[in-house]
Amino acid sequence: GGDSPESGNQLNISGGKFIRSDSELRLIGGMTNNGSYVNYNILNVKGGFFEAGDEDRSIGLYGAYNSGTGACHVTNNKISFGADSGSISVAENSHIKIYGVYDSANGMGVEALNNTISIIGDTDKTSFVTITGACFSGSYMTVRAENNVVNIGKDDGSTVFKNMKFTSVLAESHNTECVMGTTFSGNTLNVNSKISVAGDVGGFQIINFTLPAGFGESDVMLTVGGTVKFDQTAIGINALPGGFVAVKGSTVTLISANDFKGNYTSGLGTLELKDKKLCLTLSK
Repeated sequence: GGDSPESGNQLNISGGKFIRSDSELRLIGGMTNNGSYVNYNILNVKGGFFEAGDEDRSIGLYGAYNSGTGACHVTNNKISFGADSGSISVAENSHIKIYGVYDSANGMGVEALNNTISIIGDTDKTSFVTITGACFSGSYMTVRAENNVVNIGKDDGSTVFKNMKFTSVLAESHNTECVMGTTFSGNTLNVNSKISVAGDVGGFQIINFTLPAGFGESDVMLTVGGTVKFDQTAIGINALPGGFVAVKGSTVTLISANDFKGNYTSGLGTLELKDKKLCLTLSK
């Protein structure tokens, strides 16, 4: 579905070999090279073999891609990575970039709205995965990113990541100054499995944690080697049966990081930063 000629593509990958040895190899749900609309495209990666070199010779998985010139509106695109059962096959130490939106255009402005990334499974060998909800690398008058969602792990808490190494998890990234400013709101990270991120996590206005079965007071949901950059971030939790008992007065450790920046809040209780760990003590 969709409302323009660029809309409504669906690319499903369940087999084949995808090997990159030179520049980046890109698999794209939908694209345009002159602005316009890129809406309602879907990229599902459920299988296949992926081999890539270092970060400059990576495989890029993009829900939507825009280059060229002109204003661009990128909405309601989805990308899913992971097998329903088992693991995605990769060559050891492959680098994979997963972007809900990648825009390298030079234009009046760009909007990325209501796009979704879902990481639902592990890889069978060590892989390095960079996740960005919306990546802007062009020159713009304005940038707007709203209500984009990154899901890590299935929402039932069943996903276990043993081999997938997250290099960074960002709501958005932009490396140019926007003449008339930027607007970011409603961008959400749902952490449904215990994970470690080597670099930074940031830019999200909402972060939700689903505590899996077996999660205890000594566990940490999100371990970050770099900086967690909050943006007036609202933090919530959902405790699944068989795990942490979410009762009034109990404390859960949500994030451990090298550094924390920005402001955060929770309507569920008191957030306290202690010994480089962010803990939530429930008041309800």
